[in-house]
Amino acid sequence: KRYEQVRVLNEALAGYTDLLAKSMPGLGVGYYNRELDAIITYGPSGDYADTVGHSIAPSHPGRKVMEEGRERVEFGSLVRGNIMNTMLPIKRDGRVEGYIWANELTEDIHSQMATMDRKIYFLGSVGLLVSLMLMLGLTSRFASDVEKIKHGLDGMQFDMKRQLPAMSGEMGEIAAAINNMSQAVLEVRLLNDDILHSISDGIITVDNNARITMINQAAQDMTGYIAAEVVGRFYREGFLVNDPDFYSLLIDTLQTGTHHAGVELDFPAKKGSLHVSASSSRLKDGHGNDIGAVLVFRDLTEQQRLRQQVLQVDILASTDSMTGLKNRRAFLENLEFFLLKVQKSEMEFSLAFLDLDSLKGINDTYGHREGDWYIRSVASFLRQYVRDGDIIGRLGGDEFAVIFPRCPQNAEENILRCIGGKLADLAL
Repeated sequence: KRYEQVRVLNEALAGYTDLLAKSMPGLGVGYYNRELDAIITYGPSGDYADTVGHSIAPSHPGRKVMEEGRERVEFGSLVRGNIMNTMLPIKRDGRVEGYIWANELTEDIHSQMATMDRKIYFLGSVGLLVSLMLMLGLTSRFASDVEKIKHGLDGMQFDMKRQLPAMSGEMGEIAAAINNMSQAVLEVRLLNDDILHSISDGIITVDNNARITMINQAAQDMTGYIAAEVVGRFYREGFLVNDPDFYSLLIDTLQTGTHHAGVELDFPAKKGSLHVSASSSRLKDGHGNDIGAVLVFRDLTEQQRLRQQVLQVDILASTDSMTGLKNRRAFLENLEFFLLKVQKSEMEFSLAFLDLDSLKGINDTYGHREGDWYIRSVASFLRQYVRDGDIIGRLGGDEFAVIFPRCPQNAEENILRCIGGKLADLAL
């Protein structure tokens, strides 16, 4: 029923979101229904139709929007990657029905900002040209104002916070316009810096020569390198990568144009290395020309450590400490699995039990130390003579068992006869 409701709503609404997405290339728009807990439409459908019907994660900021009934703007890694996502709750009779969103990739936003910068610089240049032409037609009394403007513009090249002094008349209006444009450029730059430094993922950019042009605060915190140490240096030199076999996603993208997404690897840091999830892509200017590459990465070191701890605990919980074989619990779990396979007529297997009748005599005659050695030796023989896919377990003090999946009975009997002979020799 839920699937049918999602399908009907999608057919009714997908045309609107696709139209919006088509009118603004690069924009992703959609609608999420709270009652159905599903994405109803996500345009352009050609790119994101496979997300329809899916539920967002419990930690997704869209759930905050629906719970609080307030609009929200988020930067970060969501359904389509690293984006700026604007979400607006949809209410009916005071009740939140769901939310709509519009998002754009952060790299597209950066590209738009670069385009805005160029336009502003162009307008500034035009304003300067106009002002110079006007000054040629003015009397000598404007000469001092012209010098002030020229001097101020020279200073603005290195300090955008610098303002032209107040002037009267037409020259004053020109100076005010230049100051306004300078302030606009400064605000765009500050916004760009704020976005890059507020993102929790590390970001590093290089130019076409593999020289580092930017490293955001998150990347500095994770690697231990500050911007002053690495910006302007070659990528390998900046991060002290001395291993000639080190594989760099960023350099590969720069050299081949290949885009990488969500690749887990070890990344060099000032103190050791980090295990990260990394993505890389080419950087282009407003004309589509390659100007470098960008690496975006997230630190997974702690997650990897926890996974290893869990794996180690699981191994210890399922292993016999003396022999390294599967313990009774783990062996019975494997046996239950194969029994289910048999019930489904998917396979056959053989099961053998081994009792070490001579263990008590060895313990009584030579002591438990020799008895333990005997048990470990038996385990070693079993590993040596069974097949790679066979499962060995120690069920108790002198009890062992072996599962032979897909093993003919005569083959199993030959293996057991061989093991029995070796164990008899070992006991002697």
